[in-house]
Amino acid sequence: MADYYLVFTGGVKYVEVADDTALNLGTSVCSFSGWAYINSWSHIRLLSKYNSGTSTGFKIEVSVSTNKMFVTKNGATLTFDYVLSLGQWFHWVVVENLTERYLYINGTLEATETTNNSADVDNGVTLRFGETFDGYIDDIRIYKGTALTAAQITGIYNQGLGSKNYADGDFLVISSDGWYSNIDDGSGTTVSGRKIVSGTASDHNGTISDTDSITW
Repeated sequence: MADYYLVFTGGVKYVEVADDTALNLGTSVCSFSGWAYINSWSHIRLLSKYNSGTSTGFKIEVSVSTNKMFVTKNGATLTFDYVLSLGQWFHWVVVENLTERYLYINGTLEATETTNNSADVDNGVTLRFGETFDGYIDDIRIYKGTALTAAQITGIYNQGLGSKNYADGDFLVISSDGWYSNIDDGSGTTVSGRKIVSGTASDHNGTISDTDSITW
């Protein structure tokens, strides 16, 4: 794993990233990935950019009752038929190609679900990750307009076993738009992130909401 990662201890605490063009996914294909370690079961919200009042946006969660990941997109929820485990690091990838959603765990395709939800998921709200989560999170990535291939996912997973010095050039090989954070700051309330818009990279950081509940 990387030199640093974020430790979450539950409750409504999270890392928050301001809204941006790179995070508004529109009606295009997209992919999400990250590393996680679950200490205890709760209703985990791994990653979200969701407006509950208007049921717009997306969120990737884990059910406390089934221990399965599920994705909600503009109010429509789809659950992956794969049970997660406690007490171990795992790499997760969700790929959305508008007709199917795929779940990869540790580089392996574990579940495929049919969907026809191609609705626009631009909603103007912030991106959050780690909400109501007891465990560790590292290396969050969002690929706008890119449905990652099996080979690309294997490459990302294998990279995660080392130092994970991910860079703009690495991201651009796969996608021209999106956002990522290596989560390697190691201290403070800022979580350094990079956004990619039309092939141009710039800083777009996140903020830790509560340093008593979220630490490095």
